[in-house]
Amino acid sequence: MSIEAKRYGLILGAFSILSGVLFYVTGMSTVGENNPVQSVLAIAIMIVLFILAARDQKKRQGGYLSYGEGFKTMLGAGVISTIFSLVWVMLLIYVLEPGYVEVILDNSYEQMMEQNPNMSDAEVEMALGMTEKFVSPGWMVIWILFGGILSSAFFAALMALATSKKRPPFIATEEDAKG
Repeated sequence: MSIEAKRYGLILGAFSILSGVLFYVTGMSTVGENNPVQSVLAIAIMIVLFILAARDQKKRQGGYLSYGEGFKTMLGAGVISTIFSLVWVMLLIYVLEPGYVEVILDNSYEQMMEQNPNMSDAEVEMALGMTEKFVSPGWMVIWILFGGILSSAFFAALMALATSKKRPPFIATEEDAKG
């Protein structure tokens, strides 16, 4: 993993935790609901940091960066950041808001009743049982990892297209000279 992936992954991870804490403390983000401002801000910061990581790596490589190198660097940064996000969510669920799962289940019940008020008790129990399984801590870890890595891969693929610059044949780099 490149030094840029590590550096910008740590920066993005720290931003993820700090923004999560800030939105939580200010009440801008409530348990069981997503804040669109927080989501848009997180994506914007991720894109900026991915571009900065590619820029730094390109500079270190004499102005050239292959698509694959850029993709790996940005994906690496995204994976590191995802681990930070996972730590924040686990802290939120287990320490700050131990009733988090119950809030999600209550919100799910309310949404089900609004969308289909004629559901039978058996249907409601079955739907809530499925929801409860998918918001268990184990499944939340899987969903956070899957979602974080998938979104990182998507944005890394796009940003690698925008930032790559092929090295012309027979152009040596500092790394080639070192050996």
